[in-house]
Amino acid sequence: MKNHVFDRALAYDEAAQRQLIDAAYETKDKKEIDTALIHVATVRRMKSSGIFDLFSAFPDDDSEGPPETISWER
Repeated sequence: MKNHVFDRALAYDEAAQRQLIDAAYETKDKKEIDTALIHVATVRRMKSSGIFDLFSAFPDDDSEGPPETISWER
């Protein structure tokens, strides 16, 4: 299964969801069908629970990078 649509866009595009599922059914491969159905269900669930809105509150780039050192005390 080749998915060229990002998950957030897929969650908001019902036509793309249908295309993904239809393409999986055309292969007649049970694993492809299960994968497509689970993927669409997952992104729809993430949309309805607000996960994508939460992630959109953060910048997409990691321009700051990881911290130089990480330390903690016990």
